[in-house]
Amino acid sequence: MKPTKSLIGVIIFLMIMTQCIGPRDYPDEIDNLVPGTSLIFKAKIILLNTVTTDEDDVSDAGVVLVTEVIEASENFQNISGQQVTVRFAEISQMKVNEERLFFSEPYWIGESLGVREKDQS
Repeated sequence: MKPTKSLIGVIIFLMIMTQCIGPRDYPDEIDNLVPGTSLIFKAKIILLNTVTTDEDDVSDAGVVLVTEVIEASENFQNISGQQVTVRFAEISQMKVNEERLFFSEPYWIGESLGVREKDQS
């Protein structure tokens, strides 16, 4: 059986993460795992099918509580502790109270932040 690109990506990610020494000791290569990603953060999913932005379509969105910023431009370094809207790549795989890493790109900047999760495949 031939492994898929997403499976290979997950394996590489896990190999890199096992080399991390501390909670903020992420390798420089982490931002290369998902091309086009400018914002990487750890967050807990708190709501599904809702948004903090002023949008009507909530079919693929949810609200997360950012617990740690891993890679971000100067504008987004201070989002830890904030609720943000995430447009999930696969909302069917998300579970409330799950904590995970998000590889994303901002699409909504205002009173609230909205990010689009990048597909890791």
